[in-house]
Amino acid sequence: MLGAPPAGILSAGATSPRGGAVRVWPALPEPGELVRLPLPCPPQLIELSGYTGGGRLIALWWSPFGDELMISDGTLTQTGRWRGWLCFCEHPLARLFLEPYRLGDSDDEGEHRLLVDRYLGTLEVGLARDVEQLLATQPSELHALTADLSVGETEALLQRLFDKQAERDRAKSPQQLHAEVRAVWQRERELLDALTALLDDAQRALCEALPPPAGPDAGEGDGEDPPITQPAR
Repeated sequence: MLGAPPAGILSAGATSPRGGAVRVWPALPEPGELVRLPLPCPPQLIELSGYTGGGRLIALWWSPFGDELMISDGTLTQTGRWRGWLCFCEHPLARLFLEPYRLGDSDDEGEHRLLVDRYLGTLEVGLARDVEQLLATQPSELHALTADLSVGETEALLQRLFDKQAERDRAKSPQQLHAEVRAVWQRERELLDALTALLDDAQRALCEALPPPAGPDAGEGDGEDPPITQPAR
């Protein structure tokens, strides 16, 4: 659970369920390796990012081209919704674990990618090229549906699907569109609140599990330990 003290950190040279080497945080990933974060993936993160596909492995990073969150499952690379990403990355607990890595910002696309394993609920960091190559091996619903089609036929099929969706959207009344937008906004607000509360609880549990730091007069029997900072309730 996210609220429990971090446990199960993999040792150097361990192997991930996908066969690649996994290093210990806060190491930087070497070529062909991933670094497993000692922080499980919050269950709200992928939905908040805007990803609606069925992929097991999802990469997240920030791109300066358009200054947007990017999402990829190996088949589809798209822009995402930024509020959940910033809520996660800027939380003190997540920032602690992500600080060694360059996941991109408004000026730099970064050399790393955050990899979510939706089945295991894990977060890993790898070099951009390694993560892209790993995602390229992931089975895809789209590939299964278009396995017997040429590239041109696949593109034509996708265009027809996009056109049909656009027709359905145009057929909706302003009231329907307003209600849908409001529902999406409300759902995002609920997820953001849940994500913040989850990370706050995890940070609090971690602080309570750690031994208090020694005071300035440690060893003399009359020093006072400084308080441990915990998230505000």
